[in-house]
Amino acid sequence: MRKKALGSTVVVVILALSGCSSSGSVGNGGSVTAEAASKADFCTLIIAFRKANETLGNDLLSPNTEQAKSAMKLLIGQLQTLLERAPADLKADIDVAQKFYVRFDALLATRDYDTSGISDDPKFEADITSLNSAEVTGALDRIAAYTTTDCVASATPAPTPTS
Repeated sequence: MRKKALGSTVVVVILALSGCSSSGSVGNGGSVTAEAASKADFCTLIIAFRKANETLGNDLLSPNTEQAKSAMKLLIGQLQTLLERAPADLKADIDVAQKFYVRFDALLATRDYDTSGISDDPKFEADITSLNSAEVTGALDRIAAYTTTDCVASATPAPTPTS
């Protein structure tokens, strides 16, 4: 049951971080401003992040501790890249998510990435639960909202003027 709680936390966070539409290509048939190009690049990046993370939830819960550790390091690296490229209005939220995963990684490292004994360790479960603060939840909600609205909007071609 406790392993299920960890799995739920991981899956919820991964889904929230990767909630962008997979149709996020950009093409308006004309020139693109630097800001629009940057936003399009970020949306493309977060879409790729989502695709790469489709299996991370399972990998983090893998009985193979090296697989779990590798998945966590990959996730943290991807979040760092997202943070470096995030638009100004989303940077703080990506930073909160990245810091959450760094703390989550440190917690898993205390168990050598072995999640098999979680059901026997109520303190470990409590530590995981304490990581998921209102600040983290709010940041993840804003990231999901951004990626499902702004990234989709940037992927929509601009209307072509008619003569």
